[in-house]
Amino acid sequence: MGRTAKMAAALLAAATTIAWAQGPPAAPVRAPGAPPIVVVGTRKDPATPLAWAKSLASQLGSGVLITAPGEQHTAFGTGNTCVDGAVVRYMVDLKAPNKTLNC
Repeated sequence: MGRTAKMAAALLAAATTIAWAQGPPAAPVRAPGAPPIVVVGTRKDPATPLAWAKSLASQLGSGVLITAPGEQHTAFGTGNTCVDGAVVRYMVDLKAPNKTLNC
């Protein structure tokens, strides 16, 4: 994994942990007029259920969901080329998947 991908992984992991550390949001999350926002969810995440990622992506309006197999808390940087490629394209080139991406 290159330097840019490692930096993106660290940023994504930190943002995800901070966002979900207190549990699901008490009120709907909205981002009117925002460009695409990528949300990554692991199918059997023990800390943040996939349902939360689906809900967040839906509430954002511009949210695009990437789902990954596994039982770990994070999906990026774990060797899944589908997830890693999509996240790097988003973080580096600002190109989100066109629709939900099931990796």
